[in-house]
Amino acid sequence: MLRRSQKTAWTAIVVALALAAMVAPAAHAALASGSVDAWDVWSPFVEQAVSQDQDTARLMGINVDRIIVVAFALGAVLAAVAGVAQGLQNHNINFRMGFLAGLKAFVAAVLGGIGNVAGAVVGGLLLGIVEAMATQYIPGRFGGSPWKDVWAFVLLILVLVFRPQGLFGEKAVDRA
Repeated sequence: MLRRSQKTAWTAIVVALALAAMVAPAAHAALASGSVDAWDVWSPFVEQAVSQDQDTARLMGINVDRIIVVAFALGAVLAAVAGVAQGLQNHNINFRMGFLAGLKAFVAAVLGGIGNVAGAVVGGLLLGIVEAMATQYIPGRFGGSPWKDVWAFVLLILVLVFRPQGLFGEKAVDRA
């Protein structure tokens, strides 16, 4: 007899395979019909070119609008798969389940500096350390586990007041 966690794992595998079985034929049909150019959509160099300079990418013959749509669609699909996996793990799916995680990801990005991937990683680590230290070492009325989210946003406010560009961001210079 399978335990509850094993049933959840098997359910997640079955859901992932069902999603793949639905998406694969549609992707194959789109590629076979020629409506989607495989190199244009799936090359990492194309996405990097579009992210660095859209005008030059257009001049090189890349369909910039298609790449942007595919990038957003891929992000939405990955977010949906992550949401289903988390919902299966917690045995509950509702529309609010990723809200706090999204807010904390935003806080980590702002802490590190918007547009700086390494800064966002360091911001996430710093956020995790601050939350852990706040729950462990701040006693009494303003400490403990219920206050960990509050301390995360206190850290965000402090960074925005004293260093608005983030820890690793550069100051933007406005030119007339």
